[in-house]
Amino acid sequence: MILLWFVLENRDENDMLHDILMRTAGEEKLDLSRVYITGHSHDGSFATEYAFRHPGDIAALATLGNTPGLRHTEKTMPFFIFNSERCEEMRQWDIPTVNICGCCEFRDMIPLYDAGDHRRAGQTEGNNDIMYNVESWKARLRAYCCPPRTTEEILATKNSRSKVERVLGIPADKKEILYMDGYENYIADIRNEEGRYHLRMIALQNMPHTVTPLMIDLSWSFLCRFARNLKNGETVELYEP
Repeated sequence: MILLWFVLENRDENDMLHDILMRTAGEEKLDLSRVYITGHSHDGSFATEYAFRHPGDIAALATLGNTPGLRHTEKTMPFFIFNSERCEEMRQWDIPTVNICGCCEFRDMIPLYDAGDHRRAGQTEGNNDIMYNVESWKARLRAYCCPPRTTEEILATKNSRSKVERVLGIPADKKEILYMDGYENYIADIRNEEGRYHLRMIALQNMPHTVTPLMIDLSWSFLCRFARNLKNGETVELYEP
């Protein structure tokens, strides 16, 4: 079953989605161990908020057109509040996540080492502080229980031998380039402290801030690997990557 939900622009009111899901599950006998949530742009931020309000109900998360790092302020991520307290809360739950963005996003999301000074007027919303981008990626790593990376390691991706790392500006444990529908898709997998690959970053070549069929295919290929153990809340890997 696919439930399309147009967000209400309010974090609390969007909990109505949870009520709809639970009621529908009872009526349709849905498998609640395999519930996945996704959203594009600020709806991706709402999806993240939902997943970490109801972590025991979500098997995996896909955010589309979102920044690789976790932003720190109400201004830069108004629909998902992230602070040190939320970071530690997130570390308690393993929610496998794939984030997919375009290489030509108007917010100049990648690579992290690029301030976006070369962009034309209107192609960036001001997220062009390199150190801010670096710190936001460090925050993502901590929230997802991944080994930390130093500022030097992140900035060094500019000269990496891996094109994936150069495109994203992110040190990766596994790298892959998939050529699909005439475009290169850059895939970076990050290993967590338990050695599991539950965090994936993808960039689509020449893609602006829009949803594409490729995003759906690439996100589903990640999401379908996971389920949630409804008894103990642990993540279940249905098959190895």
